[in-house]
Amino acid sequence: WFPCFRCTFAVMLSQFLFLLFCLLERGEGNEGRTPGGFRVSAANSSAVFASWHKPPNSSDLNGQYQFAIYNATSRKELTVPDTFVYIYDLEPSTVYDLSVDAMTKGGQLVGMPAFAKTTTQPPEGRIPGCFRAFTVNSSAIFVTWDKPILSTDLSGYYDLQISTKRNSKRKRVSDTVAVFTALQPLTSYQLSVDAVMNSGQSMGAHASTHAKTPKSGSPVLANFHALTLNSSSIRVTWNKVKSSANINNLYQIVISNCTFKTEHNISETAFVFSDLAPSTLYTFTLQAISRNGKPKGYSLFAYTTTCAPVSEKEDATASLLSAARQGM
Repeated sequence: WFPCFRCTFAVMLSQFLFLLFCLLERGEGNEGRTPGGFRVSAANSSAVFASWHKPPNSSDLNGQYQFAIYNATSRKELTVPDTFVYIYDLEPSTVYDLSVDAMTKGGQLVGMPAFAKTTTQPPEGRIPGCFRAFTVNSSAIFVTWDKPILSTDLSGYYDLQISTKRNSKRKRVSDTVAVFTALQPLTSYQLSVDAVMNSGQSMGAHASTHAKTPKSGSPVLANFHALTLNSSSIRVTWNKVKSSANINNLYQIVISNCTFKTEHNISETAFVFSDLAPSTLYTFTLQAISRNGKPKGYSLFAYTTTCAPVSEKEDATASLLSAARQGM
């Protein structure tokens, strides 16, 4: 039976060697020489960023890569000495295919490239501007943004997304402000906004930002409100919670918009901001200062928009009416 066994073993060995030869001919023996984790993202309307990992089997590689970006009308190739690259001077709203291949110490391509695809963003004037996020409390985040400059074919709607590593929420709104609720305390969130075209499709050119909700707890301040007085003035008011005895009757209030940000430390529970720009949205955050000089509790949030510019007489009348309503 030994001769039979030896014959069988010889046949199996020859079959194995033949199969291995076929795999090598197909390049499947080089899988460990393909750049890994190949990721591409559009940086703006004319540039993309690409990154990848060094191949696991890289003992005979020189650490350089041949990178290519192409479509039906153009192609760019370059040798890259790193595991990332920025590509500029691309066309807006254009689909591009990309590849990256490792190089041997002899300067030859391995021939096992990784592939990816991306689309450059539309012109920058189509992206919502000044996208900002503010934590309202431990379970809510407020966001605001400006309408895109080039908006003739846009519907006035926006697609919003808020996400963590585990889940995400989406909603479509018709304003340039929104609030996300039912969030988790002490959690970091990524947020994005994208304009919607008249066809109902998203532009695919979103603005993004991030915010972190504070931990839950009892507030030391309450009833924080912002009231527009006229085209250049806003009055803010709040209440001190009775149980917060260690507050030093000092409050820090921050006012901001897209172009400026300033803060004030005051000892009253009301304050009037003047010399503001007309027809402008302003955001406010308020936090108590404890006796040791440190912020106490989480900050409160409010916002409002100044009136459109009017004559001085109408402006003065509006201020008096607003003050009278608040005193009711």
